[in-house]
Amino acid sequence: MEDEIVDIAKGLAIILMVIGHSGCPTLLHDSIYLFHMPLFFFISGWTFKEKYLDDKFTYFVNRLKRLYGTFVVYGLMFLLFHNLFSFLNFYNPPIEAYTEQQFFQQAIKVITFRGSDQLLGGFWFLKVLFFSSLLCLMSLYVVNKIPIIKSRYLGKWTIAFGFLIATLIATLTGIETKYFVAAALFMAGSIVREHWCIIHVKWYPLLLPLVFLLVVAAYLKPLSMFGLTSPLLIIYYLSVAFLGIFISLLLSQLVIKQRNIKNALVYIGKNTMLILVWILYHF
Repeated sequence: MEDEIVDIAKGLAIILMVIGHSGCPTLLHDSIYLFHMPLFFFISGWTFKEKYLDDKFTYFVNRLKRLYGTFVVYGLMFLLFHNLFSFLNFYNPPIEAYTEQQFFQQAIKVITFRGSDQLLGGFWFLKVLFFSSLLCLMSLYVVNKIPIIKSRYLGKWTIAFGFLIATLIATLTGIETKYFVAAALFMAGSIVREHWCIIHVKWYPLLLPLVFLLVVAAYLKPLSMFGLTSPLLIIYYLSVAFLGIFISLLLSQLVIKQRNIKNALVYIGKNTMLILVWILYHF
C-alpha cells in the first residue's frame, strides 16, 4: 500500500511536470512550480532505506547507476544527434551545429556531470538528487555516531534542521541553495514516512481548501527552486512546497481506491525516469 502511494505520487509529479512545460495557463504553471520538484526530492527521501547506513557502498553504486548513469548515457546519446537536431531546428533558441572541438568539450561536460543537451533541461534534477542524497546518507552516518542525538527520530530532525539553516546561510553568502533545499526535502520525506499513518487521518475534507491556498500563493508570489535569494523566500517556498506535497499525498491516498486510475498512475510513477528523459525541453 505504502509503495503504491509513492508510485502514484511520482506519477502525479511527472504529469504535473509535463503540464508545466506544455504552455498551460500562467496560474496553473505557477501553482505547479511551487511544489512539483520538491515533491520528487521528498519522495526520494520517503523511499530511502536505513539499511544503507550499514552498506553505504551499495547505496552509492545504486545512485551512480540510476542517476549518474542515466545522465551520461542519455547525455552522450543526445550529443551524438546534436547536429541533426540543430539542422532540424529542434532548439529554441537556436543552437548551431558543433565543431569537433565543441563536440569534445560538450562530451567532457556530460561525463563530468556539469552539463547536458538543451533538450535534456530536466537533467539538472539528476545531478542535484545524486549529490543531495549522498549528502544525507553521510550526514545520517555521522549523526548516528554522536551519542546525544543518536536517536533515529532526533537525528533526522537535527539533519533536516541543519540543512534548512545551511540554506538560509547560503542565501546570505551567494552560495547555490538548491543542493541544501533538496537535502532538507529528502530528510523531510524520510521523517514524514514514519508518521504518515498518523498525520494523514481525517484530512480529506481540507483537500479543496488546501488547493485553494496553494493557488492563492502562486498568484501572490510565484517562485521555483531557482529563485531562492533570501531567507524569507526560502521559508515561503518550503512552506508552500510542503502544502503542495501534502495535497499530492492526500490525492494519492484517494486515488488508490480507484483501481483503473491507480494502475495508470502507478505505471507512470514507475517510469518517471524515461518520461523525464523524453520531455524535450524548448522543443
